[in-house]
Amino acid sequence: MARDGETANAILTLLDAAKNAKGKRELQEIDEELQGIVATNKAQLSSLLAAKTQLEADKGRVDFDEHVEWVKEVTKHTMMIFDPYDTKRQRDYKASGKEKSAPRGFVSF
Repeated sequence: MARDGETANAILTLLDAAKNAKGKRELQEIDEELQGIVATNKAQLSSLLAAKTQLEADKGRVDFDEHVEWVKEVTKHTMMIFDPYDTKRQRDYKASGKEKSAPRGFVSF
């Protein structure tokens, strides 16, 4: 990649040469060199924009992966709490096919 200063110096040199040009042929050559600089800068800009787009996509993917891991962690630590004396809830719970975990009891010392 050319530095901005180098590009500016090349353009100024070409413009000075255009002022002192002695014919149509020299002006065509200078114009072609300027078009080359423009094309190079457009290509550099395109590659930079593509890299920026890729970086933003990668950041989005990382953010999404972190969110998915967070959701997994949160859902792993959820528990159902309901009134043990509510017969309707007890029937719904049994119908869902889930089983209660065995009570842990007291810790033995």
